[in-house]
Amino acid sequence: MVSPRSVMRRLRKRPGSDSFAADREGTDNRNLELLLGFLLAEDSNCIDVGANEGRFLYEMTRRAPRGRHLAWEPVPPLAARQRELFPTAQVHDAAVGDTPVGETSFVVVKNDPAYSGLRARDMPDGFKTEEIHVRMERLDSELPPDYVPTLIKIDVEGAELGVLRGGPRRSAVTGR
Repeated sequence: MVSPRSVMRRLRKRPGSDSFAADREGTDNRNLELLLGFLLAEDSNCIDVGANEGRFLYEMTRRAPRGRHLAWEPVPPLAARQRELFPTAQVHDAAVGDTPVGETSFVVVKNDPAYSGLRARDMPDGFKTEEIHVRMERLDSELPPDYVPTLIKIDVEGAELGVLRGGPRRSAVTGR
């Protein structure tokens, strides 16, 4: 059994160590990977909304190989690549929100697709954006009736509340 003290030791940045970057995103990503290791069983079901390049979908399929995994990624080349890399996962090339199913505008950050999203934002100099049209889905419309996720990971650049509002009908977020 792993003790809380040993976990905290692994998470703490060691002076002089370049193996544990000081950036918040890197730390958050490593912490989420650690959480997946503690939380997921072999048959856990997982949802990855805003799957990007599949870093966490990889961990989900590796740690829960007998689970049913669903992923959403609206950037077409990234979604296509995930279907190749994760043939056992159901990958949707769509955005997720609380609006009716249909098409919507989506801003792709060409230099770094991880920062792409449903609305334009100020980007540092040198970042190029392109507006495309993508399919919009609601989790309510796409989840099988008997599907019970162990984990829902959402990383959609500020549109997380919309994902939750369009989620399971008996959600605490929607109040229904």
